[in-house]
Amino acid sequence: MYTITQAGRSDLQNWLSKPITQLEPKKETLLLQLFFSARQDKETLLTQLRLLRGLHQQQAEHYKTETKAVVQHFAANTGLSRDALLWDATRRFGVQFEAMTIRWLDETIIMIEETL
Repeated sequence: MYTITQAGRSDLQNWLSKPITQLEPKKETLLLQLFFSARQDKETLLTQLRLLRGLHQQQAEHYKTETKAVVQHFAANTGLSRDALLWDATRRFGVQFEAMTIRWLDETIIMIEETL
């Protein structure tokens, strides 16, 4: 079992106390590849996008089932209900991020099918 030292606890508290004042740049390989893919074959593009859609669907299901079960298990067995509330908020971000990505992929797949 791991434990946090007092110095580590102090450093963590200091880090948590610092406000986030700017957004961090996002680095999505998918977007970079898509941006430069105008000369790619249509079917190659569609195959890649459909593959990614499947991966994001799997991740969404993981967040909705296994990750949710882990959060619920720890909440029930540790008495850390306040922690569990925030753990679940983090999990729900993952669910919503995957849903947004899947919607975007669906729209992009349709656009490529109909336009390219």
